[in-house]
Amino acid sequence: EMTSIGPPPNIRSYNIVLAGLFFNGEVSKALRKFEDIQKARNDLDTITYTIVIHGMCKACMVAEAFDLYCSLGLKGLMPDDKAKTAMVSALKKNGMLAQANAVMRSFQKLKRIS
Repeated sequence: EMTSIGPPPNIRSYNIVLAGLFFNGEVSKALRKFEDIQKARNDLDTITYTIVIHGMCKACMVAEAFDLYCSLGLKGLMPDDKAKTAMVSALKKNGMLAQANAVMRSFQKLKRIS
């Protein structure tokens, strides 16, 4: 495991592991690792969540990905454009048009504010 030798891994190291697991189709393993990381660390970033959201969308776990996407604000994080694009695309592909429109409206509001 990553923590047995050398310095403890940082969040970037965990992001690389998560991305690799999702890329190789090991969705269950990636989600278990994500849960472990959430329990062990409090410094997860937007990149971490984007990797997981994108991986879940590709694995047809769109409702779960949407729940995670919606929870980012409660964690003090703002979804990035990659997360938004993955989410809108997956929602539309799965006929969840109201949710896709809600994601688009939320980003249009944020862009007007900034």
